[in-house]
Parts: sequence; structure tokens; C-alpha cells
Amino acid sequence: MRPVSIIVAVDYNGGFGYKGKIPWKLPEDLKHFKEVTDGGICIMGRRTYEDIYKMSGRKDEPTDVKPAPLLPNRECYVLSRNEDFEPIGATRAKGIRPIIDFLNDDDRREIFIIGGEKLFIEALPWTDKIYMTVVKKRYKCDRVFPIKYLSKNYKIDSGEELKKMNYVKYIRV
Repeated sequence: MRPVSIIVAVDYNGGFGYKGKIPWKLPEDLKHFKEVTDGGICIMGRRTYEDIYKMSGRKDEPTDVKPAPLLPNRECYVLSRNEDFEPIGATRAKGIRPIIDFLNDDDRREIFIIGGEKLFIEALPWTDKIYMTVVKKRYKCDRVFPIKYLSKNYKIDSGEELKKMNYVKYIRV
């Protein structure tokens, strides 16, 4: 299978969500997310899609005209088994593997798993890179990234320390 990357922001405990929401507001991390994923392929779960859609402030209604992409300059896929679900600005798929198998072998765009928790866990065994923002606080979270898996399978490739967070890039060992 073609390798994928994960991009995620976590707190000191590895938490990244609470009741379907990101527990912090850090515009500089959203900018970082945009820069890293620009020109890539983003794969997400339905709840992640709905959160991004709401956050974008879009009010699209399904039409015959193809809407603008959910995330500009990125091809987006939303995983859902619901055949009636039609994501606006993205393509519905049943799983990660069918998306990757569908892509042209010459397509060198980076593939990003952007959430949620189940997709992160599913993709970890064949993820080459993890772009992680570590927010320098602890938050109440009910969604947690499997940090223990990182220490056994990845090493830090690069990082950048900022006032409120650190950017860390992991690569598979």
C-alpha cells in the first residue's frame, strides 16, 4: 500500500478532542495545517468533515454544480458507510484503501489522514510520517492519539518550538 502521513494536534496527554470539538483555538496551528497539507490529499471521517464544514462557515446546498473543495487546493475524501451521505466539497469513500487504490500510481501528492481517532488507529501501521502539533497544556479530552505507538515505531525527524506549541515531525524507523 502507498504510504500515508498523519497530521494531528494533541495536548500533553495526547488528547485531541472533547465532545466532537477541538478543545483549543490556535489560529497559528490552523495555518500550519494548511501549509503542510497544501496540494495534498486529505482523508477524514464523517465527524471530522462535519466539524471542518461548520468551522468554514459554508452554507452550500447540494446542486448539480460541483462545489468548491472543502479545503482549498486539497482533494478531500470522507469515509462513511452511509450510501446516502453526500459530502459537499469532498468525495465519499468506504475506506482508506479504496481511495489509495483509486489514485494514479504517478500521483505523487502526499496523502494525509486528518482525523478522527478510528482513522488514526487504522492508518498507523502503514503511516510513514506524522506531523504532530503538541499544545503546551493539558485539556479535558475524550479522544486520544495512541502516543505509546509512536515511541516504539517512530523517531523524531524535525521540530520547531513555539510559545504555545511545538511542531514535531516523526518518521517511521
